[in-house]
Amino acid sequence: MGQALAGDSGRERASVGGLAAIARPRKRKLWHLLGAAAVVGALGYLIVMAVGATGAYYLTVAEAQDTGIGLVGRPVRVQGMVEGATVRWEPRTMMLRFFMHDAADPARRLEVRYRGARPDGVDDGRTVIAEGRLMPGASAIEATTLMVQCPSRYDPEAPSGNGTGR
Repeated sequence: MGQALAGDSGRERASVGGLAAIARPRKRKLWHLLGAAAVVGALGYLIVMAVGATGAYYLTVAEAQDTGIGLVGRPVRVQGMVEGATVRWEPRTMMLRFFMHDAADPARRLEVRYRGARPDGVDDGRTVIAEGRLMPGASAIEATTLMVQCPSRYDPEAPSGNGTGR
């Protein structure tokens, strides 16, 4: 142990040991960078997946029917007006079915099929937003969420006719 090998000097051992000491921090730095890159990549992937899963197109009835073929099976939100005569509620199965039409073009209709607690206010002429998936042919939406727009509580007063507006 005490003898040095031929050609082995203390100086060479010191320089080799010095390189090893320099190489270790570089190797650690590389592993830290790779670990950080993996964490950032995983977070980015999770964010993209979360946005993709919750993101939904917001359409009117006419837009859903015009672009519906490309959106079949994808999450959408469709806004329309309830056709009161078509509302069918089956309490035993908790199934609500009705047609809604486009506010600008009442001839454009879309059937809504919703299973769950019946929301208040699904009446004729009320604006609803059905969130779910378009069925093939874009003639119906299987809604998972149904939102009914509240009527305005602040309708303008009719003028009294005395010229003061009061």
